[in-house]
Amino acid sequence: MGIGGIASTHPTRMHTPSLMATEDHFESCTPTTNPPTDMSVGIELVPGQVQNEEIMEIIERANEGLRVYPPELCEDGVSGCYFLKDAYGNPAGIFKPQDEEPFSLNCPKDQEGELKHGVLAGEAAVREVAAYLLDHRHFAGVPATVMVRCTHSAFHSAEERATNTEHSALKSKVGSFQAFVHHDSKSCDWGASMFPIKEVHKIGVLDIRIFNIDRHSGNLLVNQVDGEFTLTPIDHGYSLPNTLDEAWFEWLNWPQAKAKFDDETKVYIANLNVDDDVHMLQKLNIAPEYVKTLKITTMLLKKGIYADLTLFEMGSMMSRTRIEEPSELEQLCTIANEQVPQDCNYVDSESLFFENLSSLIDDAIKRKCK
Repeated sequence: MGIGGIASTHPTRMHTPSLMATEDHFESCTPTTNPPTDMSVGIELVPGQVQNEEIMEIIERANEGLRVYPPELCEDGVSGCYFLKDAYGNPAGIFKPQDEEPFSLNCPKDQEGELKHGVLAGEAAVREVAAYLLDHRHFAGVPATVMVRCTHSAFHSAEERATNTEHSALKSKVGSFQAFVHHDSKSCDWGASMFPIKEVHKIGVLDIRIFNIDRHSGNLLVNQVDGEFTLTPIDHGYSLPNTLDEAWFEWLNWPQAKAKFDDETKVYIANLNVDDDVHMLQKLNIAPEYVKTLKITTMLLKKGIYADLTLFEMGSMMSRTRIEEPSELEQLCTIANEQVPQDCNYVDSESLFFENLSSLIDDAIKRKCK
């Protein structure tokens, strides 16, 4: 079951969300290898997005580099992820085509196991953008991320692979493009106790908000400046799922998660406006059942901060201790949904669900604080 009793399935088919055609939204971002009539090698911003100076400069650098250096497939990971270089051969950004995501038609990597619950193949790219936009004031440090169309022959094609003609034709693909972050190492290269409390807390706040189901030590980049460690979170394609059964937070077992939040973090959380964020996700054409996840997690985060809960306590409410047993948050959502009369229309049922959930979370927090 999905959140609040909404049925969910976990197909591995390609899902191609139409990202709007109005002034406030992206135009269609359906992944394609069909070349536009005027197609040439390059990268361009998908229309409808804010053209901030940082990302436009990075796109320009990548365009200059594409004239000399082809996109370089990253060996790590389970999807098509390409380094785009600048004219000097330095990494400018990371491009992740929608149709090369895990279990998608043109994924260049061998696929094992199954897709994570709650996110369909082809939906990760827009979630990378959502995580960046939800990271208000760059609090957690998510690198600048936008949707782009990139054209080059280096991208993978299942059809070309089947006919032994790989990289022979230009392919125009839509996906996420993220600024490359220079880093010294990853968090898996260090003992967790080395990281400052504030750095761990900023990652945790983000992960709770987006219900990250793939936070591990390999997607936290580490830099050292004058002996101080900083963490940069990347890889947010597996976030905002429509189920709550697969939370995974690497930091949950780190000692910093049990430390109290500082005042700056408390004020940041108190000032989050979930209605504005819901509107933003709707502009990305993220479906209501996924947006509902953000509303649930933001409610938990705000109530938790008000009650002075730690990151560990909130993360534990979201995580299963045993795979077959629902988490505390899952159980609260189930009860909240059961309390909604079955004859309610969708709008009323959603409103009642959140009223019920608000009271249930309050009661659960009171029990923790006794």
